[in-house]
Amino acid sequence: MFISQNRAYMLSPQLDVIVVWDPSAMEISRTISLELSDIGASGTGGPTLSGFETFAHKGQQVGDSVIWQLVGTNWDTNEIHRVTTLLIVSATADGPARLVEDPRCAGANGGYVDAQGDFYVRADAYWGYFAAYGDQTAAVRSCVLRIRAGEEEFDPDYLVDMTELTGTPINYPWFHVQGGQYLAQAWDSSRTVPVDTSEYWYADMVPMLLDIEAKTSEPYPDIDGTIMVSSAEYDVDGVHYYELNEQGFVVGGRSDIVELHPEGVVRKFTVPGLWALARIR
Repeated sequence: MFISQNRAYMLSPQLDVIVVWDPSAMEISRTISLELSDIGASGTGGPTLSGFETFAHKGQQVGDSVIWQLVGTNWDTNEIHRVTTLLIVSATADGPARLVEDPRCAGANGGYVDAQGDFYVRADAYWGYFAAYGDQTAAVRSCVLRIRAGEEEFDPDYLVDMTELTGTPINYPWFHVQGGQYLAQAWDSSRTVPVDTSEYWYADMVPMLLDIEAKTSEPYPDIDGTIMVSSAEYDVDGVHYYELNEQGFVVGGRSDIVELHPEGVVRKFTVPGLWALARIR
């Protein structure tokens, strides 16, 4: 996370440390030690992150803070830490890191800061996988949560349930389009989930245009028949981009880079098949 010419952050959940460094001088300014294995479930009596493989997703600057989304998984038992966990540090001053948790939903996989500075966090149980597999699926809830501008706690009165909007808790990562609108890909409830978990990641999902403010959904046919190969979101000059791929991640494949608009996509250019789109200006 680059904040300025003289301040940047690097989080390593595996090493329990945040490195603060100066990009101009290429020098480490300080480190912030963490104890992520001690994270609990906000008084719910649920499990800690001890025993889970913890990784950080989507570091973002939100107002005067840098926020990472932390996800804990156990692939041997197909279990996810059923809490939405954020790690927050100041973007402008030295200080400790703090953790914010919400036990209402599982995981975190993307977020968007709106024009008012409110931060919307999408907790989709890691591409919906842990809502589809494991002994805990009935207890896994996927949703959108919110932190108001200037706050560092989740809004207790705000929750958008993914099942209510899409008809299923199994959703691939959403992509912001504009305002409260998102491109979502949801599981077709008329189909059974593959027994072979490796087949899940290249499933044929149902593309929808969702509006979390109006609580509406409608088809988004321009993405139909394609396979999501990246959850990376890119906003360049207020336009959101998506990697459109009909083959999945294959050697020698190609991807169309498209703009996302409420009325459909606009193709811009084609690149060799990638795992993740990078920002290019």
